[in-house]
Amino acid sequence: MFIVRGCDLFLFFLSKGYKTSLMHCYEVIPEKDACKLYFDLEFYKPANPGADGKSMVAKLIELVSQKLKELYDVNCSAKDVLNLDSSTDEKFSRHLIFLPQKTVFKDNFHVGNFVRTILQPAIRLVKSKAAAVIPEEGVGHVFQCSAEGVGLGGSLTNLTAVEDASKGWPAIACKTKDMETSHQGENSEFSFLIVNDKEGNKQLFVDLGVYTKNRNFRMYKSSKAGKNVILKIAEDNKFVPNCEENVSLEEAYFLSSLICNIRASHDTKVLSSGFSEEERKMSGFLNHITTRSSRESMEGYQDSPYPEIDYFVRSLVNKDGVQGGKDNFTFYK
Repeated sequence: MFIVRGCDLFLFFLSKGYKTSLMHCYEVIPEKDACKLYFDLEFYKPANPGADGKSMVAKLIELVSQKLKELYDVNCSAKDVLNLDSSTDEKFSRHLIFLPQKTVFKDNFHVGNFVRTILQPAIRLVKSKAAAVIPEEGVGHVFQCSAEGVGLGGSLTNLTAVEDASKGWPAIACKTKDMETSHQGENSEFSFLIVNDKEGNKQLFVDLGVYTKNRNFRMYKSSKAGKNVILKIAEDNKFVPNCEENVSLEEAYFLSSLICNIRASHDTKVLSSGFSEEERKMSGFLNHITTRSSRESMEGYQDSPYPEIDYFVRSLVNKDGVQGGKDNFTFYK
C-alpha cells in the first residue's frame, strides 16, 4: 500500500523525533520537472576489499564539479554537495545531491544525459570498447567519425568543401581511431569508478538507472522496506544548509535533500544536456562529409541525435517496473 502526502507530514515526524527507521518514504521525481543534479552510488564491500568509498566519493565530486565548470560555467565544490549515507557492513551506499547556487537541470532526463556524457570513459572501460567520440562542447551528444575522410592530426580532408558547407556551423573536433592511446590514458583516470558486483563482474560505482520517468528516490531519514538503515548525513559531508526563520537545521537538511524542491527565480540557470536543432543539423553534416560504408550508417553510444525517438524506445522497454535501456544506436540514411 502506498500513501501519497506532501513533505509537511514528514517534517512533522522529524520535528517530533519519531523513529524514522519505520518510515519507507520516497520522493517522486516527475517527468519534465526541473530538478537538482543527483547521484546514487553503491558497491558491495566483500567483492571490493580494497575500495575506499570516501575517497571515491571525493574524486567523483571533484570530477563532476570540474565538468559543471567546463561545460556550463557553474561553480561547485564539496561544500555545495549534500552527501547522504546508508552504508552497511555489506554495502557502501551514498546519495549525492548537488546544490550549486541558483542552478538546476531542466529535468532528470537531462541529468541522466549529463551523467552518462561525463562518465563515457568509465562506461567504455566497463564495456571494453571505445565506440564513442564526445565533442568537447557537446554535452550529451555522441558522434563517431571514421578514419576515412579525416586527414593527419584529425583534420577533415577536402577543406574547401567543408568550409563551404559549414558556414555558420559551430566548430567541432572529430577524434579518430588514431587517438585510442589518449582514450586509454583518459580511461585510467576514471578507473576509480569501476567496481565488482557480487559475481565479480565489472560495473560502475554510479547507478545510471535512476534517471527514468517518474523515478522514486529514497528520502532523507528513510529506510528501505524490511531494512532499518536510514539515509543520514555522511561523516564526510561538507554541505551545511542556510536555515531560514523558524526552520531548524534538520528541516533545512531535509528540504535540501529533495530533488525537485526548486525555488526558481529570474536569474536561475537551467541546464540542459541534449541535442539542440542546430546540433542535430551538425550531426547530419558530419554524416555527410565523412566517408562511410555503402549503407552510409551513423553510429554512436547511448543517445542518438533524436531524443524523441530515444525516449520512445525507452518507454517500450519497461516491464513490471523494470526499466530497460539501450547501449548504442545505428542510423541508416
